[in-house]
Amino acid sequence: GELLGMRWSDLDIERSVVHVRRSLSRVGTAEFNEPKARSRRTLELSEATLQVLRRHRLAQNEHRLLIGESWQDDGLMFPSSRGTPWGGKNFYRAFKVRVVARSSIEDVGTVTWHTLRHTAASHWLMAGVTTFEVARRLGHGSTNITERVYAHLLPGGQQKSAHALDHLVG
Repeated sequence: GELLGMRWSDLDIERSVVHVRRSLSRVGTAEFNEPKARSRRTLELSEATLQVLRRHRLAQNEHRLLIGESWQDDGLMFPSSRGTPWGGKNFYRAFKVRVVARSSIEDVGTVTWHTLRHTAASHWLMAGVTTFEVARRLGHGSTNITERVYAHLLPGGQQKSAHALDHLVG
C-alpha cells in the first residue's frame, strides 16, 4: 500500500531520500490514507535505486505522452497504465509477470509481498545493518518485532559475545 500511494513529490533526489507519507487501500474505490504513526518515515536511497527511479520516471513520461488525454495524472510514482491508482491484486499480478517471471526464481508462485519484504530484511541483517535501521526501513514501531522475527539471522552473534570481553580475562 505504501508503494502504491507514493507520489513523485515524495522523492527528494537532491537528498537521495523518499518520504513515506501515505498508503493506498482499496475497498471498492481507491483511498489514500496516512500510514500508521510510526510508519511515516524518510528512507535514504542508494544511487543505484535513484538511477532505476529516474529511468522509471522517463519511461512513465514517455508513456504518458503516448496515450495523451486519457492519462489521469495523480502524480503517482507507480500508477496503472492510465495513471490511475492500481488495484493491489492487479499491481501484484503485473509485478509477477514483468519482474518475477523474468528472474532466476524457479518457483515464482512462492513470491509474495511478504516474502520480498522478508528477503530484504534478511539480507540487510546478514550484511550487518542494525536491527534499529532495519525496523525503521520496514516501518516497525520498535525493534522488538524485527528482533523477534529475524534474530536468528544476525550473523555471528554468539561468536561476537564469546570474544567481546576477552580483553578483561587475565
